Amino acid sequence: MSSDLRAWLMLSAVPGVGGYRFQSLLRQFGSPEAVLDASTTALTAVPGFGKRMAMAIRQHRDEAFADHQMYLAEKHQTRIVTYHDMEYPSRLREIYDPPPVLYMAGEHQPEDERAVAIVGTRITSSYGRRMAKKFSEALCAYGITIVSGLARGVDSVAHQTVLDNQGRTIAVLGSGLDRPYPYENRGMMRAISENGVVMTEQPFETGPDAVNFPQRNRIISGLSLGTIVIEAGDSSGALITARYALEHNREVFAVPGPLHISSSVGVNNLIKQGRAKLIQQVEDVIEELAPQLGLDQKTIVQPCHLPVQLSLLPEEDHLYAALTFDPKHIDQLAADLDLSISQALAVLLGLELKGVIRQLPGKRFVRE
Repeated sequence: MSSDLRAWLMLSAVPGVGGYRFQSLLRQFGSPEAVLDASTTALTAVPGFGKRMAMAIRQHRDEAFADHQMYLAEKHQTRIVTYHDMEYPSRLREIYDPPPVLYMAGEHQPEDERAVAIVGTRITSSYGRRMAKKFSEALCAYGITIVSGLARGVDSVAHQTVLDNQGRTIAVLGSGLDRPYPYENRGMMRAISENGVVMTEQPFETGPDAVNFPQRNRIISGLSLGTIVIEAGDSSGALITARYALEHNREVFAVPGPLHISSSVGVNNLIKQGRAKLIQQVEDVIEELAPQLGLDQKTIVQPCHLPVQLSLLPEEDHLYAALTFDPKHIDQLAADLDLSISQALAVLLGLELKGVIRQLPGKRFVRE
């Protein structure tokens, strides 16, 4: 097995041999060992392989690299899983350019094939955090694994919500397992490896590099039945994940965002252009994916669409209307409504007790 794995690692490390070319070579030769032993003439006979690529394969037999990776995997109590291994995620095998090798911390379980990705901006609004938590929590209740990228913002909220609810989550890194990014999420990464799986196609000792993150996003999409985009500006990496999902023939869902914040532009455009299905509650996702999830439509709990009767007093209703899902400071609220600070605080307390708003640090308030 070690010699077989060594060949997988050596071939995957050849510059220019990505997932698609690796698959072409496997179809032609059957195994990485056979590829590495093939002549230049045999390699150039493979469609899409010229003499330069054939020479690179012939010359790039870095056994030291492969041995070092296997040593580090054992040292960090992780595993290296190849495309031919049983543990390799089945759904990921279906994409155009699956990674030949995955470095994993934690166990990928059969139930993880029932997965949905949640992605979005790194700099989230209060509304974005609330939506990420809402959908992660609800999907978790259906026994669905949540896939994301361990980044700041939406990714972190999604992972942490699942951990808090004892569900399963998969974090896909754009760096090596020993170089998690961002560094402050290393504790979360350890928790995920104990309650799900952390994976990457990047070898050990690979630091975070901007060129690796778009490729990471194709794995997030490839692992998932569908991708939910929550808050994404017009240049957000989450839009790359959405694009990959469409290329993979997977579902794309989008939570519409407030028009006045820049992080809504990308996600709202997905909806406007017809590239994503607008969702308002988790049942919108479940109904779309029910056949793939093995759920009967009758088992899906339908949300109540009747408006919630808040039974607010006139002054509470007036102040509630002035609040949104973005934090607003008490001074601004009082000035907008021509109230004293003490009057505004008294009304806000009543709204908090009724569970329709909440207070954030720094005397800021948002809708619940």
